[in-house]
Amino acid sequence: MDLLYPAGVRARLGIGDKQTMQQTHLRILLVILALLCVVIPAGLVIVSEHHRDSSDSGSSILRALRLKSLLLALIYCLLPAMAATCVNGEVNDTPIVVFRIDDGLSSWATRFNGLGGMSGLEYGKLKHIPITWAIISQYTTDAQNIVDNHLSKPLNYLTWSQFQDYLDTAGGEAASHSVIHSSMPTEQDYINEVINSKTQINSHLQGHPCVTFLQPGTWTGDAYLDSFSKLTQPIAQAIQNAYSQSMAYLGGTWRFGSPYYQYGVQGSDSIDAQSRVYIPAMQATLDIVANTPGIVYIVCGHGVQEQGQTVDYRIQADVLKAFMDKLADLRDQGKIRILSLNDAYHNQFSPNLNLVPDPGFEMCNPGMMNPNGPWTQRGSVQFYTGAGVDNSRCVALTDGSSIIQSSPLLLPPGRYEINWSQKLLPGSKDYTPGLYPSIATFGPPGFSNKCNPLDYQIYPTINTDTWERMKAYFYVPYGLTNTQIGFQPSSKSGYLIDNVSIVSAPVDPAISASNTTATAQPNQCTISWHTPDDPTITSIKICSGSRSNPVTPTSGTLLANIPAVRNTTQQIVVPINWDLQRGLAYFSVFATKADGSYAIPDITDVLVDHTPPATPTINVAAGMNGTVYAQWSTSDSESGVNGYMYAIGKSAGTADIVHWTSTDKTNTAVSTPGSGTYYFSVKAQNQFGIWSTPGYAQVSFPTITTISQVLACPDGAQVNATGCVSAVFSDCFYIEDPSRTRGVKIIGNIFFSEGDTVSISGTLTTIKGERAIRVN
Repeated sequence: MDLLYPAGVRARLGIGDKQTMQQTHLRILLVILALLCVVIPAGLVIVSEHHRDSSDSGSSILRALRLKSLLLALIYCLLPAMAATCVNGEVNDTPIVVFRIDDGLSSWATRFNGLGGMSGLEYGKLKHIPITWAIISQYTTDAQNIVDNHLSKPLNYLTWSQFQDYLDTAGGEAASHSVIHSSMPTEQDYINEVINSKTQINSHLQGHPCVTFLQPGTWTGDAYLDSFSKLTQPIAQAIQNAYSQSMAYLGGTWRFGSPYYQYGVQGSDSIDAQSRVYIPAMQATLDIVANTPGIVYIVCGHGVQEQGQTVDYRIQADVLKAFMDKLADLRDQGKIRILSLNDAYHNQFSPNLNLVPDPGFEMCNPGMMNPNGPWTQRGSVQFYTGAGVDNSRCVALTDGSSIIQSSPLLLPPGRYEINWSQKLLPGSKDYTPGLYPSIATFGPPGFSNKCNPLDYQIYPTINTDTWERMKAYFYVPYGLTNTQIGFQPSSKSGYLIDNVSIVSAPVDPAISASNTTATAQPNQCTISWHTPDDPTITSIKICSGSRSNPVTPTSGTLLANIPAVRNTTQQIVVPINWDLQRGLAYFSVFATKADGSYAIPDITDVLVDHTPPATPTINVAAGMNGTVYAQWSTSDSESGVNGYMYAIGKSAGTADIVHWTSTDKTNTAVSTPGSGTYYFSVKAQNQFGIWSTPGYAQVSFPTITTISQVLACPDGAQVNATGCVSAVFSDCFYIEDPSRTRGVKIIGNIFFSEGDTVSISGTLTTIKGERAIRVN
């Protein structure tokens, strides 16, 4: 294959190990055309030497060279089609770089010294760099005197013909960046922006359908997609209905494989001036990308400016040139593919990718040379060449203050296995207990939802002078788009770390427990799972861990060992003291055989909530014969409300009249001695047994007054009345005296039904000529 396809051509075509028929036909055509580039010009020269004199031969050579150039141009025309064929067909783990440019400013058509006297458009076409253009459709239509959102001054924009020419020549895609790139007054206006921009782009650009939406940073409210809850709102739904994928602000930096989050995640890096791009560092990061199979690295930018200028949201021309040169060089070596976002998102990847960039620390130099990762460091961290596994490079953590940590990794929700090699640093004393690996997952920037699927579990070294391979399992929940792994010695001992890997590790339900869930209740937890339909599995062992999921039935704490019931969903309730848990509670379920062997466990965890529910809000009313009618409400956004307790006392929070009573309802009617003032109190409990501060409301039972006596009082008087409820409406009800000769309207606190006998306290008033009691 290397003889037929030079490395640069292989990279452009995305050739892998398996070929579809369509790909094979296109590549055969490419070989034929390549041969024609040599055979036809050479043949013309040979013929000219036999049948023409020397002057004619020179013109024949010139014609041959022109024909060769024409054929080479034809090959380049076929490259996008062949790359697309690969993207939509076979598995291909060659790293992908997506170059995204927002707004489409006309500075891309301006020539700069930093680009060798060329414009960004010219240089991009020269280097054949596909660009995903985020097009503001109305600005492109008007193409002048639009106020720039970042600089607040008029700027020009590229025209449709310039976009068409670039896409036809260098490839890429036309993505929507909305119609006018501004915040909108209404939800429907935002939806119109989503739909109309696509229509405008498709009507102006031929052969480049708009299937990608790139959200403007100027949008607000539900239109500014920075939390997963907004994905269900009408604006985000409109984006999902109209486009194959989108980008916004849901997190994610280093990402691998086919996207689970098709909508809303953000880019990996930026080369705008505000990012303070150091060209050698940018090149070094791209080298790491090129050595990371399955990665999709998205680099963003805006306009172009001359080298040395520092306007935000503009790429310095020398940076752009160095970036495009590096991309072209890596592509021509067959190390990367440069694709549109749409093609990248629809590429087929291997399912068993290592999801850690530079896992052996062979290339990274945290700090100035790799400011965007993939590794960062704190304390005394060093990199040793030749000291790693198989004499490779590795990282050295010299003491307990040394930390090596990955940049955020975008992992889909699911079950993972992490492995790493560790060794006591030569010359370091073995101050037990060992090494602390950690994994933290968190949501979009600005949101505090976070958990630690591996919470500094200690991994001791057994053989101090040899490399040891360690393993842990962890689970990433939905919506936590950033996962960071880290390593730190637990004491004064130093450690070497090498060959870190994270792979997707779904269980096989034919041999392992599956669909495991854990549901917390106060002082206990219900764990359920599906047992495999395998007669050799005799028992199910459930183990818990305080800092990680147990990897064997003998690690962690054995909670239960019960007989297996084949092909059945089983469950068990186990006692748990949640007060002793911090962060996550980890559970592993092992399907074991009679000989003690077991398959890999299914895992789950519970995020323990030590924060109490909100203090309940209470409404009360005094009824007949000392009956208190009460309603209340509260919330607990972390774990939910498990139940309530209420009480009545002669002072706030006391229970000397009615003792604390449990209920799962949010209303009740309770008898009191009447004739006096009481306090009705309620407290709420979350799923982990944590109680809220009690809320309370005062209720009084004054001396009974007839309705006739009440109506004789002036407006503003504080009155009490007893009667039978005669009618109930949405905002009021009426009571009448036993003789049914007098009645009065009651406004507020409607807890009663017709026929109830009630005692009401409130303020007498007149509304539109009708007397009424407004309940206090």
